[in-house]
This record gives sequence, C-alpha cells and structure tokens, in this order.
Amino acid sequence: MRNFITVLAVAGTVAGQAGAATLADVYSSYFAFGDSLSDNGNLGVAPAPPYYLNPEKGRSEFSNDKVFADVLDDGFVVGSTTQNYAFGGARATGASAVPGVSGQIGLFSLDIGGFDAPGAPFPGTPSPGARPLASVWFGGNDVIAATQSLAAGADFDAAQASVEAAAGIVVVGVAELWSIGFTDIAVLNVPDLGAVPLFNATPLAPQATRLARAFNAALGTGLDAFGLPGATVTQIDVFSILDGVRTGADTLGLSLDNVTDACLTPLSVCDPDRYLFWDAVHPTGIVHATLAGAVEDRLLADVTPVPLPAGLPLLGGTLALLAGLGAARGRRMR
Repeated sequence: MRNFITVLAVAGTVAGQAGAATLADVYSSYFAFGDSLSDNGNLGVAPAPPYYLNPEKGRSEFSNDKVFADVLDDGFVVGSTTQNYAFGGARATGASAVPGVSGQIGLFSLDIGGFDAPGAPFPGTPSPGARPLASVWFGGNDVIAATQSLAAGADFDAAQASVEAAAGIVVVGVAELWSIGFTDIAVLNVPDLGAVPLFNATPLAPQATRLARAFNAALGTGLDAFGLPGATVTQIDVFSILDGVRTGADTLGLSLDNVTDACLTPLSVCDPDRYLFWDAVHPTGIVHATLAGAVEDRLLADVTPVPLPAGLPLLGGTLALLAGLGAARGRRMR
C-alpha cells in the first residue's frame, strides 16, 4: 500500500520512465465510487446553477466545474468504458437515502455481472477490459454527520467509533472490488473537515479535524492490513495535499487568494479559480482538476502499461474476510 507522498515532479519523471503517458495507456476502463466529491450528476435532486451542469446527464455536479472523477474520466479515449456510481450525500455506512459503499458496488455488479462470470458482461454492457481502474472516495459525509452529532450532545468517543467503523466499511469495499476483478484501485482519504467553511469558524472545527484524522488512520491501517494478491491499491492522502494548499506548502502549483471562505454566497460574486472552496464543503473546479492531475501522476508512477497477471494464490495469514472474498473470486468461471 502506498500513500501520496511523492513530489509531483518526481512522480512525473517515474511515469515517463515507465512509458505510460496517459491513464488510457495503462487502464482499459474506469469506474468511480464515492460521494459528492466524485458524483458527476447521478443524484436526482442535484444542485442548480451556478453549479456545473453535466451536459451528458442534464444534472449538476457539486462544484463550479467538473469534479475529480469526471476529470479523470476525460483521460480515457472515446469508446472506452467509464462509469460513475458515486452519489452526493452518500455515506460509507449507507446510512443515507442514496447507495453507500456496498450499494454502489452492487449497482456495478448489476451492470457488469462480474468480469469473468458466464455470459458476462451482460448483453449490451461494454466490457471493462483487461485492466479496469476504480477510484473509491468515501468518508466525508460520515465525518460531517459524526461532527454534527457532537453539537446534539453525542459523546466524542462514540462519534470517533462511528467514523472508524465507516473506514472499515470502505476497506471491506476495496476488498470486495478486488474479489470481483479489480486489481487497480485508488483510495482517497478525507480532507481536513475542520478547515471547511461549514465548520472552520465554529467551536466544532477541532473535533471535525480530529474525526477526519481518526477516519484516515483507520482507513490506512485497514488497507495496510489486507494483502490483496496481484492488486495495486494506491492510497491518496487528500488530507495532506489540501492542507498543503491551505498552509502554503503546496506542491500542486495552485495560487489561491482565499482558502477559508466559500466562493459561492448569496451576496457575493467571486473568481472560483482563486478560491479553495466553492461552497460550505466542496472544493472549486480548479482544485478538483489539479487533484485529479496529481492522482493521475501518482497512478502512472506506480505502474507500467503491462497488464497484471491473473489472480494469484491467497497469502497465508490474511484476514478471514479476505479469505472468504478470495474463495468467491476463485469460484468465478473463466
């Protein structure tokens, strides 16, 4: 497992050495799972303009321009299979009106039917190809809900336990994606929720930061505890990346005038290219685009354009859940 700690210039150099110029050179398809930070217009009750309107879906994304996953999608050539299963408001636990981790993976399974299942992919459904890529970005809404529960009198230990449980569900989801055929998965952690306009000027800011750190620690520990044979799980440390933007230790090349306030307010008109936040919780389009570029560089630095081998034998000592998932993977007909 790897964290995003490489300076982009170095990542770009390594990517060039690997011979991979674009995501489409390495990956056959792309599938996004997550919440509003990845939703490219799936939510039926989406925000209205001035939020970016996805022309293909006729619904808005949760920023002034394309979100991270939509930008990554643009890296694939016309005709490639790409699909977005993220929903604004999604919580890892599924404790919301839209699908969470397991629900979104279930939607994918209905579409594809398992990469190697008899008769799959379903008639009319494009094939994921030899090397599909998945991005998984959950947790923000779980941390926000836990933070808001403190204002209602909840115990901090209980709130922390809830976000750690949510992180565990994301880990299980990553293992489930591996079990149905994904060998390349990018997992993004949550940003510092104490720094978003929703909380940064309130007494809840320190607790939101602590809960975001607790979620990320549980996520990283959980992913590191799994040994998924044949898989590359790239961990993207969004918390540190955006903290660098806020504090001036930015390696992304952004030059922002405002890193604390929402660009969009009822009484003001702003230049979103100079702001970190579009609204109370969501980044601006330029931040999404720059983050997507950083993720692409990180992914290309880690791989060569040679497909990974087919499933390998399970390693001894892997967690019992992983063993069960591996057994399910082994039962797929080829």
